[in-house]
Amino acid sequence: MAGVVGGSGRPRLYGDVPGAPGLAGWAKVFFGRPGPKVLAGTLAVVAARRARLGGWRAQDLVVAGAVVGLHPFAEWAVHVYILHGPSRRARRRAGGSPGEEMSGGGLPGEGFSARKHREHHENPQDIDLVLLPKVTVAGLAAAAAMPAWVAPDRRRGATGAAASLLGLLAYEWIHFLIHSPYRPRGAVYRARWRAHRLHHYRNENYWFGVVGTVADRVLGTAPAKGDVPLSGTAKSLAVPAAGRGLAVPATAAAGAGA
Repeated sequence: MAGVVGGSGRPRLYGDVPGAPGLAGWAKVFFGRPGPKVLAGTLAVVAARRARLGGWRAQDLVVAGAVVGLHPFAEWAVHVYILHGPSRRARRRAGGSPGEEMSGGGLPGEGFSARKHREHHENPQDIDLVLLPKVTVAGLAAAAAMPAWVAPDRRRGATGAAASLLGLLAYEWIHFLIHSPYRPRGAVYRARWRAHRLHHYRNENYWFGVVGTVADRVLGTAPAKGDVPLSGTAKSLAVPAAGRGLAVPATAAAGAGA
């Protein structure tokens, strides 16, 4: 089957998944990948530790609420300044023209995460590029779980760690599902689906949130669709798509319903 990675038997592209699996089927595909397994397994370990520690207090709700409230803004900041940072700087240096080509397969100052994200924009149907790289997931899972063992208050540390891991897993699942052929039925998910499609296929400088819209709304990156122009770099990020031999996003935007 085309698109299958090596001997793993896992489909590389959404289109390589046989049949129309529905929501349960896509969940099976999702949890068949190593990154979601690591996040779910780490979450289970941390949740079990929190249950063993006991001593539930109102502060647990405060900690969990703070983590949930900060998550959209942390997600926004990472998306803007780390994942899109090098391409935004390259466009500014190039004056918005295709004058600065990539050298050595990357942009000046582009790190691993930014490069993988740029490749994701170029190939949004590649499941391995939609999901976070394994090394990134391992680092995030370890960092998120650490407060459960090293925080001065182990109980509240475990509560915060579980909330952080749940947020990471939710981010991965929603992002995975948005790029799949599954179409939204509820209004909340439809709003997330549409906003992320606009980010990919209309203008990459807006609609940075995946799990929620609050950070985009507060920080001014959730305009009405008609208020921003169609970007020539939504697919390539740094160099206009036509100059890179990539499909111009207008056709994709129409097909995606964005």
